[in-house]
Amino acid sequence: MQTINGDLLTALEKGEIQCIGHQTNCMNAFGPIIAAKIKKKFPEAWWADCVFSKDHTPYEKLGKISYGELETGQYVLNLYAQLDFGSQSSGRKTNYESLYRALEVARDFMKEKYLTKIGFPFKMGSDRAGGDWRIVSSIIEVIFQDSGIDVTIYQLPS
Repeated sequence: MQTINGDLLTALEKGEIQCIGHQTNCMNAFGPIIAAKIKKKFPEAWWADCVFSKDHTPYEKLGKISYGELETGQYVLNLYAQLDFGSQSSGRKTNYESLYRALEVARDFMKEKYLTKIGFPFKMGSDRAGGDWRIVSSIIEVIFQDSGIDVTIYQLPS
């Protein structure tokens, strides 16, 4: 697992990675920051969330994924690891157990599709969702360790 300065969405467009994984709330709200950018640039991910939301209650979504497949054969994986949304000041929204399970599903999905490169946003689940990045990054590392999948964390330059 490596952390680099760069734009996660641009990395997908350039083919540097085959998948984006991002934490998603279970309320079908692609709110501010990374999710809103994903919704605008890769609406397939938003539509996947809409379809998934029709068949699952918010609680049923925790620990699962939905995905948008792009015309290029790349994917945006919606990782359901927070029940609702809100600011960091309203308490931790990231559910670590659900994140762990969603990342396991994402890893297995990638193996089934023979995909070997995934990118995540720096501090996923840690800013507005209130999680601790040290815990989140440790979970990512444990799940993808020895999986044959290269993980890159993309941190936007300041």
